Amino acid sequence: MSINIIETHMGSENHFIGLSQKLNKVSSNNLLNAYREQASRRFSELKFPSRKDEMFSYVDTRELASIPFDINSKELEDIDTIIQENKFHLDVENIIVIQNNNYLENKSRISSIKDKISVKSFSNALEDDELQKYLFGLINREHDVFASLNYSLIQDGLFIDILPDSKIDNPIQLIILSNSDENHATITCPNVFLRLGHHSEVNISVNTIGSGKNYFHNYLLNVVLYENAHLNYHYIQGAGNHSWHFTKLNATLYKDSRFNSVYASTGGKIVRHHYDAHLIEDGADFNINGISVLKDQEQVHNYVRVHHQAPNCNSNQTFRNIILDKAHSSVDTTVVVHEGAQQTKSAQLINNLMLSEDGRADTKPNLMIYADDVKCSHGATVGQIQEDQLFYLKSRGLTEQDARALLTSSFAKSIIERIDHKEVIQKVNGLLISKLEACNG
Repeated sequence: MSINIIETHMGSENHFIGLSQKLNKVSSNNLLNAYREQASRRFSELKFPSRKDEMFSYVDTRELASIPFDINSKELEDIDTIIQENKFHLDVENIIVIQNNNYLENKSRISSIKDKISVKSFSNALEDDELQKYLFGLINREHDVFASLNYSLIQDGLFIDILPDSKIDNPIQLIILSNSDENHATITCPNVFLRLGHHSEVNISVNTIGSGKNYFHNYLLNVVLYENAHLNYHYIQGAGNHSWHFTKLNATLYKDSRFNSVYASTGGKIVRHHYDAHLIEDGADFNINGISVLKDQEQVHNYVRVHHQAPNCNSNQTFRNIILDKAHSSVDTTVVVHEGAQQTKSAQLINNLMLSEDGRADTKPNLMIYADDVKCSHGATVGQIQEDQLFYLKSRGLTEQDARALLTSSFAKSIIERIDHKEVIQKVNGLLISKLEACNG
């Protein structure tokens, strides 16, 4: 099978297709090679976005697309120490580790739940004919070029299967490690497929850990929730401001399933979260909560599309951004209520707290409704700390600096406290609230 290389105005796709071909040359897994090859063709069809691309209205990816990234497969020497320092939970058994695209089975700990979960690499998952057909189908359905790039550069993704009727009480932590090479810019493309069987329940917390500078972390998660499956998902972006950090969530929800999430972002050169959810059977419930704290010229962008395709489904989105200096945030979200999706309930709320006159916040909540019995709302605010709140706290004896710090941290904590595990809350507070305190100090 040959890859048809298409030249574009940016001329950058060829380099990344070359990386995919490089992986195929050193791989002996024919199925994985065919997977990358098909993804490369899809990537070349989509092409890197121009400024006129609706999906990237607020994101300038020209610099990112022009950098000749390479793949870094070198394992960190102090990986055990890094894992120990970044554990969220008291239960150390439920840990899954990925580094630079690869599942590290020898560093993962799932023995306490082995009767409730199946974890295997993509190369093994592709041996199942039915699963192979489904995974190849994901490639052709993908419409985000950076998610497509992830597929084309997959080294060995991770398939996590929560077995039917399984309730996992202690959270699972997924640690994703990315490290740069001293000599050149590097790209990592972790790819996770997560499937929850009917009547299963699990909490998964993801911590992304970056090492070095000038690297591109491009993470893709596909989630399928079968009937009455419940997933609580927490994503913590811990990469520094010298990196690019993109994520894509594809979520499919069946009857009475529930997806609750909190995304916490510290910013970077460009951080972009893309959420694409399809509620395809009655009673599905999809909830996103996002919080970011940005300074200097850091950026966080959220792009959301939620499709209500069945009756009696709910979705809620709440985003809060705190913007200092010349930082930039954006939230572009659309809820589509398809024909026949009666009794839909949906809410979108975007709040931006501007602590600088030089910062920028773009908001674009949208509704597309093709049913007549729905309850949908959206709202957005961009503002500074309210003077009446500041006056009240000062009248209670707080200094102006302490009052501003309290109001600012409270704005962030209203999202952080929606996380249902105290160890994760402590970790997010350590990243975001400490960042605020340093800025206020």
